[in-house]
Amino acid sequence: MGVGNVGTQLAVHYASRGATVKIYSSKPQLFKKELQIIDNAGTILAKGSPQLVTDSLAAAVSGSELILITVPAFLVARLAN
Repeated sequence: MGVGNVGTQLAVHYASRGATVKIYSSKPQLFKKELQIIDNAGTILAKGSPQLVTDSLAAAVSGSELILITVPAFLVARLAN
């Protein structure tokens, strides 16, 4: 949950290794079927396809064994509290 810079990279890496990845986003229409991590030179470092990209929290977490929540750095303290 949370698909900014860190969340997207985690999703791509897990999916590229065969994990079932579901992404929760307020704007699921912005995601392509296959996600890629590309460096500054344009080299594809990793690519993977999430099983689901949804704005439904219930669908995103249903049946999950592990839920990763990523937030921007400025929200970490508020989330921890």
